[in-house]
Amino acid sequence: MLIVTLALATSGAAVAFVEAKAYLSAGILPKERFDALAAGGIDVGLSTASHTLILNNCYEALTSVTARLQPAARRSAVAANCLLVADGISAGEPANAFAWYVAALAAAHNDDLPTMTERLRMSQISGPSEQWIVELRVNLAEDHLAALTPEVMAGNDRDLTLLAQSQRGVASIAQRYVRQADFRERITALVERLPAEQQQSFLYNVRLAADQLSRG
Repeated sequence: MLIVTLALATSGAAVAFVEAKAYLSAGILPKERFDALAAGGIDVGLSTASHTLILNNCYEALTSVTARLQPAARRSAVAANCLLVADGISAGEPANAFAWYVAALAAAHNDDLPTMTERLRMSQISGPSEQWIVELRVNLAEDHLAALTPEVMAGNDRDLTLLAQSQRGVASIAQRYVRQADFRERITALVERLPAEQQQSFLYNVRLAADQLSRG
């Protein structure tokens, strides 16, 4: 019994150490987090919380102002390392739509459009109704429409249809709706398939979002 207790205690300590390394090595400030991702050899940890932490760090490093000010080679290194990390997480958690999305985003940053498209497809499959991820996916897909396969384009249409049915969703695409005529035509065609009540709600939310945009 003592041996079993010691073994469990040792195992628990090892897991705690791995988790602590994941948090401590991630960095505190944005530049520290960017530097850690650029260097590679990232401690991912074992828990969902540590996975979410590193995925959030990757998202920040791929999209923030701090990241845009970094040299191209370092941005490319971050994207490559984040793709590896996100792929590793999604391999163990295939239902993690955010991991698939981060992998798609990282691939897009290094102009690996086939990989981006495939990871985007997996995110669409694994998280079809998680609105905050849908918002992220739509932005990525709309920025790379020419690279999308018919299957991923159909998934993007489903994402757009979901966003069109809520005030928050419409707000997330309002700027693109106002500024891009082709986008306006596509989403209007999708909304026309919805019940009349939802079409009216969409028009109201579009006007509301457009008004907010015009006021800055």
